[in-house]
Amino acid sequence: QAVRRSASSSRGISFFIIPSLILKILVNGRSCQMPALLDTGNDLCEPLSGLPVLVADYQALRIIMPEYLRQAFEKFGHDSPETVLHEISSHNTDGWLKRMRLIPFASIGKQNGLLLGFKPDMLILEGQSKRQTNQVMICISAEPLGNGYQAVLNPEILNGGEKYKEASCA
Repeated sequence: QAVRRSASSSRGISFFIIPSLILKILVNGRSCQMPALLDTGNDLCEPLSGLPVLVADYQALRIIMPEYLRQAFEKFGHDSPETVLHEISSHNTDGWLKRMRLIPFASIGKQNGLLLGFKPDMLILEGQSKRQTNQVMICISAEPLGNGYQAVLNPEILNGGEKYKEASCA
């Protein structure tokens, strides 16, 4: 069991910081690694499959992405993830297009947003214990996420698909 420290952001959102939680993402023989934050308020799931979603910084993910996807994301990813999908639709020889999804979300300041996401071959979570899964979707954030981490986890990923329940002191 990881030691959890409760914290809150400047927006009043609470989350848990798990020391030394590192993600390794594998896709088509490529991999990248990044520090992550467990966000107990993140219940984002891909609507068709129900898979839990983690959001990761584009700069950390770009090394596993093919050049044509990087170019499309850098050109259209900030404003139009659906245009990114359209732009890459002619590059279906390596299987990336089949991995991609548009995932709706709502957050502070953005009620009806879309994130571009993909299904990895494998996600490895390394901390005080190690967990592997491919039952996850990874959304690409065009904006850096925060100091000290490059990914924000839905707790279901860490809990093996079970909903996270915070203890109540009431």
